[in-house]
Order: sequence, then structure tokens, then C-alpha cells
Amino acid sequence: MTACRSGISQNELEDVLSLDDDVLKSVFEHYIPPVRRLPGILWTRIRNDLDEYITEKEVDDAPVIYWYHRRFIEVARELYISNLTDTDRKIIFQNVVDLFKETWKGKNKPFKIDDPKLVNKYKLDESAGEIQANRFTTSQPVEFIDVDGRIQYNKRKLNELPQFLSKLAPDIAVPIAAEEILFNYSFMHAKFSCSSFLDIQNDIDQFENISSYKSSDEVRMAQKELSILRMAYLLFGLLLNEYPDNYAFELTSRLVILYGLKTNITNLLKQCDEQSPRHCALIVPYCQIQPPGNGLLYSMNKHTMPVVDLDFTNNQMAVISLSNKIIVFNMGTFNTAVDIKLPKLNEPYLNSTTLPKMIIRHTKEDNTNNDSDDSDNSSDSDNDEEKFKQYVFFVNSFHHVYLVSSHGDIKFHRTSIKGYSTVEIINNKRGLCILVEKNSNTVECWSLGENKLFSKIDLSLTSSIKTVLHSKLSSSLISIVLYDG
Repeated sequence: MTACRSGISQNELEDVLSLDDDVLKSVFEHYIPPVRRLPGILWTRIRNDLDEYITEKEVDDAPVIYWYHRRFIEVARELYISNLTDTDRKIIFQNVVDLFKETWKGKNKPFKIDDPKLVNKYKLDESAGEIQANRFTTSQPVEFIDVDGRIQYNKRKLNELPQFLSKLAPDIAVPIAAEEILFNYSFMHAKFSCSSFLDIQNDIDQFENISSYKSSDEVRMAQKELSILRMAYLLFGLLLNEYPDNYAFELTSRLVILYGLKTNITNLLKQCDEQSPRHCALIVPYCQIQPPGNGLLYSMNKHTMPVVDLDFTNNQMAVISLSNKIIVFNMGTFNTAVDIKLPKLNEPYLNSTTLPKMIIRHTKEDNTNNDSDDSDNSSDSDNDEEKFKQYVFFVNSFHHVYLVSSHGDIKFHRTSIKGYSTVEIINNKRGLCILVEKNSNTVECWSLGENKLFSKIDLSLTSSIKTVLHSKLSSSLISIVLYDG
């Protein structure tokens, strides 16, 4: 229970204990039972003794039991998990792995009788005290059909199997992970159907980053293939969170070029051909899309219109893209933090500026000390998605200018019949901008947060304004360039 991420179900606990030979030897000291399995009444007694220290909750769509208080968790980990010997750790974690991968489902697991009295009593001399016994563990399919006829995924298996497997020795963990998890079509299709892309990346990293020192050639080759698979997922993994049935198409169209060259990838592609038609009937005969490893690292598939502007925050933790909507993509979690639909126009949007810390009403002290552009220079919590949701976006087309919140609220809007030749933010922190209409000799200076025209420069000249430049040192200094030079 302590070793699991968030607890264990009662059936899982009884199954794991029933697979543990040491547990059964301590329970059945004086006889060999007809059913080699932990008696349910025994766990009921233990649970009654622990009742005030444990609680029941729902995790991964299943009721589980776990420690009631965080302090209990910390003490249990310190007393039991951290003090496990290598042998005990291997036995316990291997039993959990065997449960979820159904190693002994419907099969007899060998059991060694050490007590000479029991060996003589049951006449086990010829087998040296070894017997075969079915432990009657419950089925752990990747998916199943519920009473309403709907497909449900075994989230307990999808989340716990990779975790426990990664704690075993590389020569044991990596080959099993390659066969049962990472290069297994049914497992990965289910994983993309009900887990975030970040969780999948974490599962891959657990096995790819295992030290291959003194490991077998099989382990090293599997890790190299896993690196290829990880790069491929960076290209289409986010798309699969929305359309998991496209898994086989997206994978095969990029990696079929490796068919017959890489053992695990070849096995995965074969499974795609055999099993994917029940999800997507489209079969890919040859490599159609650029394979991983050619310079392309990430691919985002949220826009349905051409992306016209792309920008990063200063710490590179988020990318902001503009088309007919604005999307803020968290580079740390591979999640879409903000997705804003912009007003529909008969023309494309041109530019977007992100104002993460705009002060709507600033004090005189702000005027004195914060005159420079201070957009996103802090080092704290920019990777927090709640931080991204506080951003404000300044966008413009040729005839329209908007200030839009992360919730899609319009805070500022200006329209020009002539169109704008210059639309530019001159101070991000205060939200100050300048607007110049085409063939105009007037510069308007707006406070976006207050929706207020605070300055207007009318040159009263025959020549119109070509462009306006502002000083990076002070937002109060601008240079106006006319068409006549």
C-alpha cells in the first residue's frame, strides 16, 4: 500500500499477498490448503486493526485504501520501503508486476515447502517439497466492457505497472517494459486515451534514463529504440491526447521506414497493422511524414488556420502562437495552458504581444522606478499554468486592435477605416501603446488597462508618418519617421 502512488485496492492487495510465498508460509504453517491463496478474513482483521490510520478513496476510477495522514505515509516509507533489502524489494515489486501483467493468471505458480513434516505428510519427497498451485489472481486487462457496453480502461494497470517495473533491475525491467508497455499497441493506445502526454513522457523517461552500465545488449538496444519513440511522440503526442484512435496512423507514417531494422519498433508496427483497424481502418503502406531526428523537435496541432505570429516567454517555458485564436503552450508540461478564440474578422490577424504583468493603475512610485519594459523577467512560477492564465494579449489586424484576457474578454478595442500602419506596445508593464493610421500625421498614445487616450501628437505637416520607433530605455521617448525623410 505504501509503495503504490496513491494506495491499493483490496483485490490487488489480496492478490499481491497471495503471490508472495513468504506470506503464505507464515499463514499456512501446519497444513497445505486446497486453495493456495490468502484468506480474505485475515485481511479483514488486519484492516480492522488499522482502521483509524487508513482511509478509502477513489483513484484511477477504483476504490483504494491508503494512509489517512501524510505523516503516516512518511513514517511508513521510512520504516519499510527505505529499509527493504535488495532481495525483498525485488520479490515485492516483482509480485506487483506479475499481478498487473497477468503472469500467473489461470496458471500454477511453483511453491516450495520447507517444513520436513509437511513434506512427509503430503509425500512430496520426489519433488523436493515443490508443488504447483493456482493463486487465483484477478484478471488485469488493459481495457474491458462495462455493464452499459462502453469501453473502460484499466487505469490502475496503466499507471502502476510502469512505476513498479521501473524499480526493478534494468535487465529485468527494460525488456518487460518494451514488450508489455512501451512497444505494445493496446497499452499505448489505452494510455493515450486516458492519460496526459506528460505522464506518458514520464513513463518513457523512467526506462530511457535507467543506467545501462553492465546491462545486456538487449537493454541498450531497447533504450536506443525508446529514444526514437520519444522523439516521435514529441511530434504528435499532444494530438493523440485528443484523437488516440489515430495512434497507428501517426506512428506508422513516420516510423515504417525502420520496419525490419529495429526489433521493438518492428513489433510495434506489426501490432499496429493487426490491431488498429478496430480503431482506425487507415493503413499506411509507406513513410509519408518526416520521421524524427531531422531537426524537428516539437509539433503543436491546435491551430486550424495559418500561424502568423509566434513568441516565447523570456525563460522559454511557454510559447504563444497566433492565428484566428491565441494558444499558450506550456513547454514544461506539454499542455495547452490557454486557448482563446478571437473575434471573427474578414481579415487575418497580424501580430500579438503578451502582457503578463500589466499594471492597470500604477502609482507615482511605479512611474519613477518601473519605466522600462518589464515583461516576464521574473524567475518564479512562469511554469505554473495559473500564471499563464493571468496573461493579457494585445493583438491587431490591419483595421482592428484588441486587448484580450486569457478568458477571452475584450478589454480594449479600436477600429480604423483607413487601417493602421503602426501598432506597437511601448511599455509592457503599464500596457501603453501607440497607434498610427495609414497616411496619417497623428500619433495616438493609449493606456490599455484604463482604456484611455492619454496623449495625442498631431504633427500638422503635409507629409504623412512612415513609422514610429520607441526607446527601449524609456517609454516616454519616441522617434517619428516621415515619408519625406
